Amino acid sequence: MAGYLGSVPVPQATQHRESFTCTEGQTSFATAGYTAQFVDVYLNGSHLSPADFTATNGSDVVLGVAASADDVCDIISYTPFEVANQTFTGTTTIPDLVVSTVTGTGTTFSSPSYNVIKIQTDSDDNGSNDDAILQFTNGSGNTVKGELRFDESTSAFEIGFGDNQGHITLNTSGVVINEDSRDHDFRVESNGLPNMFHVDGGEDKIFIGHGATHSYDAYGTQIMMQLEAVGTAPYAGFGMIQNSNDTDSAVLIFGKSRGTALAATTIVQDGDVLGRIEFQGMDGDDLETGCSIFGMVDGTPGANDMPGRLVFLTTPDGANSATVRMKIDSVGNKIMQDSTHAAVIDGSASGASFNGSGSLFSSRATGSTSIHFRFFNSTGGSTAVGSISTNSSATAYNTSSDYRLKENVDYNWDATTRLKQLKPARFNFISDDTNTLIDGFLAHEVSSIVPEAITGEKDGVQVWDEADELPVWVEGEELPDGVSVGDTKVSAGDNKLDADGNTTPEMQGIDQSKLVPLLVKTIQELEARITALEG
Repeated sequence: MAGYLGSVPVPQATQHRESFTCTEGQTSFATAGYTAQFVDVYLNGSHLSPADFTATNGSDVVLGVAASADDVCDIISYTPFEVANQTFTGTTTIPDLVVSTVTGTGTTFSSPSYNVIKIQTDSDDNGSNDDAILQFTNGSGNTVKGELRFDESTSAFEIGFGDNQGHITLNTSGVVINEDSRDHDFRVESNGLPNMFHVDGGEDKIFIGHGATHSYDAYGTQIMMQLEAVGTAPYAGFGMIQNSNDTDSAVLIFGKSRGTALAATTIVQDGDVLGRIEFQGMDGDDLETGCSIFGMVDGTPGANDMPGRLVFLTTPDGANSATVRMKIDSVGNKIMQDSTHAAVIDGSASGASFNGSGSLFSSRATGSTSIHFRFFNSTGGSTAVGSISTNSSATAYNTSSDYRLKENVDYNWDATTRLKQLKPARFNFISDDTNTLIDGFLAHEVSSIVPEAITGEKDGVQVWDEADELPVWVEGEELPDGVSVGDTKVSAGDNKLDADGNTTPEMQGIDQSKLVPLLVKTIQELEARITALEG
């Protein structure tokens, strides 16, 4: 036991000294016992290096070189001790503290006041070697298995695995996994799925609900986020719900920029695809597209100006690529097409109209008469008033004439007098730059004689009805009747104006087939008169 003057320090460290007088060639010395690595050996007062002797079995010390007769060998062994229930004041420094073995239920570090353990960095100059580090090594201490690090230069707490840093980083901006573009995966398990949420760090993909390697990149598209379900429930659905006391709803946004960096604001161009929806099915090997919806730029974009069109595609039987079937362009035209037929529903017209180089196509069953269009008086379609039909050689434009639809039938009426009031004329249409003369009638002259043959009113103009969306007019514009509307909404019953402030005419039309009964009845009357004159 080492000796002390004054108070004996606590805890006490002990040492045991044994002295041996050597015989010629002696190498081994039997001691009273020691703890390996806690032994000092002196030969004739010279401190031997650990390489000059062996002390491993806890009792014998063996010299590497034999001693001579009368040499003195001093062996000092130390009793290691544990710090328990001790109070330290000031700064206590323990360089390269290694916890090699923890027995029992574990080791507890505690502070009676705040339960705080502090690991202080080397300095305050934010140098590269100022980090506070807690490392976990293998049994020999040569391989770092993981570490907890406080990076003083970035004020970040990092959790690393192996000899790498920053797998998980906590800083003032939040929690970061795979700091500095590391490719380690991030995975969350649920009760039934080991990969309920999986981020593949190397593939730059997110998977929800399935195996981490199950990825589809069909149709030339790299899928960055994939949802998948097994069985009938839960469904692989994506739900967004808006809860607010207004007219707003949840929003799904597809965006496009021509920039090559994140958050780029480079303007798009005419024809660019802004977003698309692919409907795909498994063909036994991979996913194939059955139909698609594209959102595209339809014109030249600019500031607060993004003209767009929707394109609808389907894949025909026996094919593996989709074909355009319908488009809705930026002005509202609906273009329906296939490889042979096309039709355009003009979105700018007051009603639906068809134009373009194609045609509205409706096929007829072979060897039969097919009705392609039916027209009804009511929404429910209870009473048909006409139809368009075809057979193998002709097209018929039919007005319903079934006796079951009629009442007050009168066969005795004067057709000749009414027919003589009609004014057949020759004229050309103003829009016909060839000025070709044709035979016909002026609608307003026929309206008083055969009103059922005429649509519209003489000098009629279009007016707003209750179903129209009423526009806001510019200050100073006037309706044809001279009433200024300022910036207020035009009321129902007011005339429509075009872009130049002019009224929009409502042209009269004539169905000349409605004149046929008058002609037939007149011929019958004339025939009767001729017969009477012939006696």
